[in-house]
Parts: sequence; C-alpha cells; structure tokens
Amino acid sequence: MPSNLLSWLTPAWFRKMQRQQVTQMQTTSLRFMCEQDGPAERQIKAQWMPILEADPHIRRAFLVRAQYADQTEHVILALSSTGDTDTELMESLRIPYTAIFREDCPLDMAFINDVQQSHIEKVCPPFYIAV
Repeated sequence: MPSNLLSWLTPAWFRKMQRQQVTQMQTTSLRFMCEQDGPAERQIKAQWMPILEADPHIRRAFLVRAQYADQTEHVILALSSTGDTDTELMESLRIPYTAIFREDCPLDMAFINDVQQSHIEKVCPPFYIAV
C-alpha cells in the first residue's frame, strides 16, 4: 500500500440500516492531529487491552484524531498488525465501544503500515504495545 494512502474498515454499525456489514474506504489525504484522550477514552482503552493482548498479530494500537481531505475530523483506532485485516477483531473491539458511546459517535478503525505508524507516533503515543 502506498504510504500516502490509508485504507481502513469502517464498521457499518454506525449506520442503522446495515449494522452487520463492514465497509472498506480509502483516502489519499489524511492528517493525524493528536491523541484522543479523556475519561471515557481511557475507559474504552482499558476495555480494549485484553482484546488486543489476546491477538498475537497486533503490535501497537493508537486512538488518534485525524483530519480527512474534506476537512472533517474523525477518531481512528489505528492498529499496527503483522496479520491481515481482521473483521472478527474489529467486532470484538466494537462491542465495548458501543456500550460506552452513542451510536452516532463514529469510530473508524484502520490497519496501518510502518510509515503511517511513524506519522501517528509524532502526535499520539500508543495506548497498547505488544510485549
């Protein structure tokens, strides 16, 4: 994947009509801005930790705010993985997220490469690092 292209999966549970589908999206312009952190975010990160620890492919995880080409801002759960995109993992991460946040509070999930990880690390520390 080219370093300037971010491919991610957005669970369609953000949309009421297609709750069980995952939609892949791509963008050529994305600016990572800062860590998304606060009491609710620390709570969800703590709930995500055992799920991430159980997956041998996940190396690092970031909860980062990013600005897309259209100037909209979104929160991205960025996962550095040695495996392929894993929709089962995404579903496991979605369950505690939806218990804390409203349905209209979207979260994009991305499986990132090393170049994208280095860009994120300039503005956001990982909340999970594999041992």
